[in-house]
Amino acid sequence: MDMYQVKYEDLSEKVYKAVKLMILEGQLTPGQKVKQEELAERLGVSRTPLLSALSMLEKELLIESIPRRGYIIRKTTLRQLLDLFEIRIRLEPLGAIEAAGNFNDPQAQQQIQRLKEQTHAIRQEPADTVQRTFKQYDFDFHSTIMDISNNEFLPLLISSYNLITLSNISRTFRDPFMSIAEHEQILGAIENGNAQLASQTMRDHIEIARSLAERAYQESLHDSH
Repeated sequence: MDMYQVKYEDLSEKVYKAVKLMILEGQLTPGQKVKQEELAERLGVSRTPLLSALSMLEKELLIESIPRRGYIIRKTTLRQLLDLFEIRIRLEPLGAIEAAGNFNDPQAQQQIQRLKEQTHAIRQEPADTVQRTFKQYDFDFHSTIMDISNNEFLPLLISSYNLITLSNISRTFRDPFMSIAEHEQILGAIENGNAQLASQTMRDHIEIARSLAERAYQESLHDSH
């Protein structure tokens, strides 16, 4: 019985990760109703592990339960998006500083090299392909920088509330190739151990996205009057 329980929990975790990836990649879009039977069939599982996964995703603010409607993919408002960027602009430069301080660590160097390879690879993709793959790449990039920081709590703070995912799934304001160029600057600063430059380039990178979200928010207020 104990062995069965372990296997069951492992299945729920796998379903959770699969649905989370579908949200990040845009296969499940904000505001969309989660059709549980179709999704369970698509994933090849019963409703029980799917419900467990949906419960976990609800706690992480990626989906929400609406009375008499069931689960829907959470839609982040422009005001909420601004709040997310305000938090990220304070936390992620700290991660970049500490990542630059760890640039000599062998594991950090492996992670930096992997990010450089991913960044180079996505830069070579056609524009239409980048639009589909950028969100997953961007999530991996920012999450890995926080991991390289070797600050035990920083990645937990950012991942527990899905700050990066929620910033990406609702709307994208920027040309992906501009973000990729800024990622290369951040990586260069970290690889050279330049903590001040790493912090500043990360701050500038997030601030650009925040300012574009701010402009969209102000325009929405104007349009509503």
